[in-house]
Amino acid sequence: MKIKYDEYDLLELFQSEPVSTTGNIDDGKLIYTFKDDQNFKVILIM
Repeated sequence: MKIKYDEYDLLELFQSEPVSTTGNIDDGKLIYTFKDDQNFKVILIM
């Protein structure tokens, strides 16, 4: 199953570029992270 998503929405939400888990950003295996001043952390692994 494939899920369509907007890269710009994810960049705006996480306020950073994704990191590839395999070293190849084009294969779609990515980790988005966000951490605020109060140590609240959100991680999205795709």
